[in-house]
Amino acid sequence: MVDTPTGGEDGDTTQPPGADSSPTDSSSPYVADTTSSGTLARTSIIPGHGLVDDSETCLIRFRDKMLPSFPFTYIARDVTVQQLQQHRPFFLRAIIAVASPSKQQKLAYGKEFKHILAQMTLVQNLSSIDLLQGLLVFTAWSYDQVFHPSGTLSRLVSLATSLACELRLDKPLPSDEHMMKPMIDDPRGQEYCSSEGWFVAEEQKAVLACYALSSTISIYFAQIDAMKWKPRMDESLRAIEANTDCPADAALACQIRLQLLAQKSVQIREHREWDSARSASDLGPALSANLYIRTLQGQLHQLGESLPETIRQRATLIMHMHYIELCLSEAARTSYLHAAQGPRSSAGGSENNDDTSTSGGNMLGFDFLDFSWRSVNAIKSWMGVFFSLPPAECAGLSFMHMAQLARCLVVLYRLSTFDHPAWDCVLVRNTMDLMSALDGVTNRLELASREVGERSPDDLFMHVSGMVRKFRSNAAAKMAQKATAIDETGWMESGEVAGAGVAEAAAIQNSTLLQPMGPGDDAFLESIFGHFEAGWAV
Repeated sequence: MVDTPTGGEDGDTTQPPGADSSPTDSSSPYVADTTSSGTLARTSIIPGHGLVDDSETCLIRFRDKMLPSFPFTYIARDVTVQQLQQHRPFFLRAIIAVASPSKQQKLAYGKEFKHILAQMTLVQNLSSIDLLQGLLVFTAWSYDQVFHPSGTLSRLVSLATSLACELRLDKPLPSDEHMMKPMIDDPRGQEYCSSEGWFVAEEQKAVLACYALSSTISIYFAQIDAMKWKPRMDESLRAIEANTDCPADAALACQIRLQLLAQKSVQIREHREWDSARSASDLGPALSANLYIRTLQGQLHQLGESLPETIRQRATLIMHMHYIELCLSEAARTSYLHAAQGPRSSAGGSENNDDTSTSGGNMLGFDFLDFSWRSVNAIKSWMGVFFSLPPAECAGLSFMHMAQLARCLVVLYRLSTFDHPAWDCVLVRNTMDLMSALDGVTNRLELASREVGERSPDDLFMHVSGMVRKFRSNAAAKMAQKATAIDETGWMESGEVAGAGVAEAAAIQNSTLLQPMGPGDDAFLESIFGHFEAGWAV
């Protein structure tokens, strides 16, 4: 939680609000000089450019409406802005930056936040839980990619990962470490912090949140790799699952396990890319790829069944579970589609396939159709939960959930326009109409805008709503162009599947192809499934 003591480099500690009223020691790594330490804690939150907003209102909004969607820390209801300013000054500035309603305020506070961040991390080379938690807040809720064409979320989460590693939250020092610094520094401060259970819990949740955000951002932007999962993080995950003092910890643990599954689906794709690169041509969707996905789908179902009743009805968790079903189905679907398209020539040469959607004839196998309809139904389920959210809850969603929304819309567009005789686009639209979905998203965003008191068309949710309207306009134009090319034939003369309705898709069995395992599959099976042997108790 945020009202926790912190260890100083020289052994001094900062006590949690209410535990001790002694002043904060400027020698603590949470409180340094100028933009760091004691001066930051003593500096007014409101910058000198006249943009004044009620900081207590921002704190309440963040704690009650935003944090529940990604509860990687705990803020007690009696914690005040003054207490956070003294004990977590950087964390508080992040809250003000993300919870202020207007674009003008978000940009001003965000710029100040980045200046302080650069000064403390790059110039003064500081590392602290205050810095890490503040950075996680800003990364998760700033919507920096919306306000800036070249968004910095990939850089921000990379910096957060670096801070977590410097704080040794992901792994201990190796037994054969040979740096001189540990022999010189006074170890008392770190020993004190390590003895405090609630402080360790904050560290554990921070590193897990860092993993979840890095995974989400790496999948969405495809610019960086996700943070590597390590044994100590397994220990942290089990520890917060067992913690009954904070009900939100179980929800966070579930989010982490779900994101681990999402990352496994990425590893499946990467494994196939490596196999394809090592061979002269694409190996096709091997038995192993199908087996991986089916097993991960089983683990997703098992996780859902094991959720405690206290969090089972959380809308954001239900959305996340539908999203992971989409991730797994898309990993399999695109694998089959890539195999159907056939190998492409090297750079500079002509492609080995024509301009049709697939060069593998009219054949779309049962597994491809099964996974494709799983994607459609996962999107429909995700959207159903999203449209049921109250405006206040919608306004508090983190980037993790907005990235889920974006993927749902993009995949739905692709499935609604997939031009192949064996795919029924009309049935897709009858199941989940893209235009209706985009209209519904626009409506929810406008309601969220009114909920948080936005006043300008340039403010966050109105701006995103405008982006969705532009998406709708472009999608409608492209779908109109493709409409005449859609062949709605029911079955091919050769007996191959040309269209599969919901009933037919539901009847498709979990069949597997008969190809042999590809190179390295044994080791990859272990890397995929080994982590889940301990079970799914949440």
